[in-house]
Amino acid sequence: MAVEPTPLAASNPRVSSLRRLTGRRKARIEAGLFVIEGPVALGELLAARIELDEVYVDVDAWNGADDNSALVTAVTLASSAGTPVWGIAPEVFARVSDTATPQGVLAVAPRRVVDLDAMTALDGPILVLVDVGDPGNAGTLVRAAE
Repeated sequence: MAVEPTPLAASNPRVSSLRRLTGRRKARIEAGLFVIEGPVALGELLAARIELDEVYVDVDAWNGADDNSALVTAVTLASSAGTPVWGIAPEVFARVSDTATPQGVLAVAPRRVVDLDAMTALDGPILVLVDVGDPGNAGTLVRAAE
């Protein structure tokens, strides 16, 4: 694998910040950021040319991943776009992730404010979600909209 995540200790301020962002909606809103989890979601953000601030990978998931896996593909694309890639221990990743079964990668990106006229001028479908409590529900809606 060409990308080598920079290791971070559990006590690193970046990990603490990520924990706040994943754990508290208010922290995400105040920071103007959002967090996504999973290689497929990361790949979709990259395909949409969404600029990322940082990517965090579970080092065990990374080291055990096949070079052609969605995880390696998405993280390599993010890294080649200039996004810093950080590696964290699996037990730390599990604490930081807000899902029951962590998918091995988290990405932080700035929230974008797009006005309705700009959105309707885009090609393709538009799905607007407000106050979605469970990210799985958002995924279901996206799949249903396709």
